[in-house]
Amino acid sequence: MVKRHNNLWEKFITYENFRLAFQKAIRGRRSNSHVRKILGRIRKGETREQFAIRREKRIEKFLRHIIYMLETGQFTTSEYKLRQIRDPKPRTLYILPLYPDRIIQHALMNILQPIWDKLLIHQSYACRLNKGQHKCPSVLAQGVRHAAPKRKFRTACSHTR
Repeated sequence: MVKRHNNLWEKFITYENFRLAFQKAIRGRRSNSHVRKILGRIRKGETREQFAIRREKRIEKFLRHIIYMLETGQFTTSEYKLRQIRDPKPRTLYILPLYPDRIIQHALMNILQPIWDKLLIHQSYACRLNKGQHKCPSVLAQGVRHAAPKRKFRTACSHTR
């Protein structure tokens, strides 16, 4: 029987969860226009400390707005941006904007990933932390090496006794 998990909405909708989700969503994307819009810019005559305080208030405002949209049922998924790539084969990427969609996605994963990791078998590697497409083949090769029977190779000298 599957274990039931209670109070997921209450864990999901917290400001702390969305703050962590925001940090994960902007990782490696500081030059992105959506990220720069949320983080803001330093103004003339403003000290770094004043900018840091203003930045925190700005981030909080954006995150509180996401929480408000979710609580009131106003949130709808944004329009996807399509991007064609050819690496190694031609395909289309469907990209959601950072605000609010990617932040909400990270907030959901903060809550659901620990639950799902307990349900998945150890040998499942797709889209999991510290696993993935590069670790799987190396673990597989290691398993094959250990499972293969040890063969004794005869040398030319072992026949001439």
